[in-house]
Amino acid sequence: MTRFACFWVEEGQIVAPINVMRFDETLYRVLGENLIDLTCEREMILDAFEAEQIPVTELVATGGLAERSPLLLRIYADITQRPIRLAASPNASALGAAILGALAAGAERGGHGSLEAAVEQMAGLATETIEPDGEAARQYEALYKEYLELHDHFGRGGSAVMSRLRRLRR
Repeated sequence: MTRFACFWVEEGQIVAPINVMRFDETLYRVLGENLIDLTCEREMILDAFEAEQIPVTELVATGGLAERSPLLLRIYADITQRPIRLAASPNASALGAAILGALAAGAERGGHGSLEAAVEQMAGLATETIEPDGEAARQYEALYKEYLELHDHFGRGGSAVMSRLRRLRR
């Protein structure tokens, strides 16, 4: 859920732009445990990194939802069982573009000679860290194991039921 262009629409006509979209904790409380459905693929991505011996020790959250929803960050920390920190810049993607621009310019033209140097000089993290809650993490881990079993059963050849259902839909 991100705001690229949001408009108030009445009877099929744009009435006005919406400058600020607010996603508060109510959205996540309505989703409740169904929020795990939005996060399972992310956990599988972390598993893939670690299977390739690329450790993921913490996550960095960027953007509006991360900044405005401590509950969402808490849920992600619990699900991924990793601490989460916010990027210091509220415009992290624009900052990333600026970092790449500074790298492209090079040190001789006032930019940076390496990506590491550019990031060290231009980017940073907020001081607060959201640590995972052990009990909640254990509950999400149990749900994740069930999800993986279903994923593998229906998505990796354990059963042809999904293929049959897709054919019925046509």
